[in-house]
Amino acid sequence: MIFRWKLFSWFNLLTILFCLALATSTWADHGEKLHRVKAAFIFNIAKFVIWPDSHSNQEHLNICFYRTDFIGKGFDSIVGRDVHGKVVKSSTIQDLTHAKSCSILLISNDELSQYQLDYAASGPEVGLLTVADLTTDVKQGLLLPGVLLSLVRRGSSIGFEVSLKQVHERKLQMSSQLLKLANILDKEDI
Repeated sequence: MIFRWKLFSWFNLLTILFCLALATSTWADHGEKLHRVKAAFIFNIAKFVIWPDSHSNQEHLNICFYRTDFIGKGFDSIVGRDVHGKVVKSSTIQDLTHAKSCSILLISNDELSQYQLDYAASGPEVGLLTVADLTTDVKQGLLLPGVLLSLVRRGSSIGFEVSLKQVHERKLQMSSQLLKLANILDKEDI
């Protein structure tokens, strides 16, 4: 009887551990899926942006992370793909002095305050599309200095907001097809 009880206990313990591992795996899969969705958003946005001539001579479309790669493996789905005849690469920079090689700069919500301090000290970089990931926060409808485009939550999906004034200041052009899908934050300022 004791043997059966121990066997039963071990079986229950293994079942519980298996269920916990499965739940953790599902949560991880959800996080990774969300990261792939964000990467796909960024890739598709890039297809509808025209950079100034100063960036057209760059060999790659370098998408940089500001201080932290917050998308991780989800970003692997777009690295090596083609946008406007340029191969997508990624790198991480620690401050804006290294942003000259970047076409797109991705900023996590956790790094946004530091980015804004860095931006206030250095000013805008012509041709740099800055994208803040605000999907983990409730910030929406805010014009953020130095941030041209923000990924935001729209219920259970992701949307984006654009500061057209800052887009024009950076000498970037966005397709009207892209802008139809965006929430424009500063229509009256243009």
